[in-house]
Amino acid sequence: MAAPTSAGPKLSIGLPVYNGERYLREVLDAILAQTFEDYELVISDNASTDGTAEICQEYAGRDKRIRYLRNEKNLGAAKNFSRVFELSTAPYFKWAAFDDLIAPEFLERCLETVVGDPEAVLAYARARYIDHEGRIIEGGEEGPLRHVDWRPKARDRFRQLLDGFGGDGGASAPMFMFGVIRADLLRRTRLFGGYFASDCVLLSELILLGKFIEVPEHLLFIRLHPGSSSWAPNWSPESLQEFLDPGPKRRIPLTLMMRRFYLEYFRAVAGSPLKIRDKATLFLYNTTLPLRRLRKKVGTKLAQILGG
Repeated sequence: MAAPTSAGPKLSIGLPVYNGERYLREVLDAILAQTFEDYELVISDNASTDGTAEICQEYAGRDKRIRYLRNEKNLGAAKNFSRVFELSTAPYFKWAAFDDLIAPEFLERCLETVVGDPEAVLAYARARYIDHEGRIIEGGEEGPLRHVDWRPKARDRFRQLLDGFGGDGGASAPMFMFGVIRADLLRRTRLFGGYFASDCVLLSELILLGKFIEVPEHLLFIRLHPGSSSWAPNWSPESLQEFLDPGPKRRIPLTLMMRRFYLEYFRAVAGSPLKIRDKATLFLYNTTLPLRRLRKKVGTKLAQILGG
């Protein structure tokens, strides 16, 4: 693929990082090994206290496509994820995690897919789970990382997405979030909020603006380890709040923290370009969503008890 031109890169990659020295070299090597080369890599270091800064400065010194910035204090994961996008310059954008890996063809395949369909807002690749040493977890491409047959109407895709988040499909959020996104449409969202599942809310806003398209190849490798954001639902309320937004030292009731995203789904629909009738349909859907999810969880638990 072509190297960066004087007109600016075609794609921006945003890499928010905090104390990522364990996996950072491997992640940066995977990005630099991409077959598509016309990109900039924006790294925002959230005041790391380990060797992250030295690693980033080393790589930035070797490749002019890399811009390294360091925050004076830890802004929290939510603001740092938003920050790398706000610092980007290209018409297409991709978030990168400091512990996940991508295959060499990831950027090329996802970019050509989203560019090839003017109705697409995002293109993502199928994913597999890997462990802390990078070994593929057998069966990791099944269940929560399953294939989705997206429906043509935005209203129906919204419900598909949220229904998935309510079950095992909630783990698929990184598979979508780390795809290639049209930057002009991403700017129409509220980006990340300092609350649990704000990534799911962001995806719900995006899917109301355009189609998600899957690249039918396993090109993303999501690393599972206790320090990863995939572990966040298992953290304590205090740890979760500190991870997302460490600024205000306040105690937020767990029920409020874990349920704010239900309200945010209403706001996503209200701010969308849908027709009034479709908005009304989704308002009703959102009203019944918590109860339906509770019923599903209770049913699953009963099945486990009866089956055990």
